[in-house]
Amino acid sequence: MRVECPASLESLVLAGNRIQSFEFTKEAPQLRVLDVSRNGITKLSGLVMAKGLEKLDAAFNHLTSLGTEFMGLQSLSELTVSHNLLSKVDFGRLRSLRTLDLSDNQITVPGFLNGHGKLERADLSSNRISALPQLYGLISLRHLLLKYFLSANLIATTG
Repeated sequence: MRVECPASLESLVLAGNRIQSFEFTKEAPQLRVLDVSRNGITKLSGLVMAKGLEKLDAAFNHLTSLGTEFMGLQSLSELTVSHNLLSKVDFGRLRSLRTLDLSDNQITVPGFLNGHGKLERADLSSNRISALPQLYGLISLRHLLLKYFLSANLIATTG
């Protein structure tokens, strides 16, 4: 689905449809909230066109990886991509990210969390994590370890 939003649009909700691909083709400078959850999306493209995006919900889709499409989303503070098929996550540093929900995916190593100093809550429950590597730069998360959900994983070692 190719999307051209009016320049003044602040919120776009396309949840619960049968969308298989999503691509911004025109800048959406005022867009703050995007909800494309509960579709059949396999790829998100052109997110850089919504540089002011603060909240993205792409839960319950068929995404297999997250990467460069998130570069440039420096205002993104809440990212929900739970219940997908994600095994690879490499979105760089999202400076404003405070809440990250990656539950119910196929992630094995959560090293991508490193350097997200503002991250307060990360839900990695129900993944395939078997070892927890040394994590660094998680200044805010250190005080909120109780909110760092790792239940239903296969963790045998840490550190």
